[in-house]
Amino acid sequence: MTIPPDLSHMAAGPAIAVLPLTCLSAHPDSAAFTRGLHEQLQHQLVSMFGHVVLCPADGAPGIPRHASHAIEGSLRLEGRQTRVVARLLESAAASIVWSRQFDFCEPRSSALQELLAAEICSGARQHVDGAGQLP
Repeated sequence: MTIPPDLSHMAAGPAIAVLPLTCLSAHPDSAAFTRGLHEQLQHQLVSMFGHVVLCPADGAPGIPRHASHAIEGSLRLEGRQTRVVARLLESAAASIVWSRQFDFCEPRSSALQELLAAEICSGARQHVDGAGQLP
């Protein structure tokens, strides 16, 4: 039996989950780049919102029950082109509250992952206030 975690120590702020990104490409670099972008998103969200970022521990589909929001998305690589589509989901309304497509024709690097994560986090932040509700 799994005992739910005690979340009483967490602030009343937003709890954002980063769902696994979907890799839509068979390009040899795609899986590693997708995992790296996921890690960078987690890192930047923790920096932005503090200790309230939640991630599915068991890989179960859907938004974890303690999350007010979730970031999901996909990544596709074609030649030198990198396309990332990211969405912010609001769990109470079961709706997409923000979505953006990013297209780059730059070398795939940790710097590009950092830039993408910063843009995604910035977009998400505009839709989440300190109470975890939509403005």
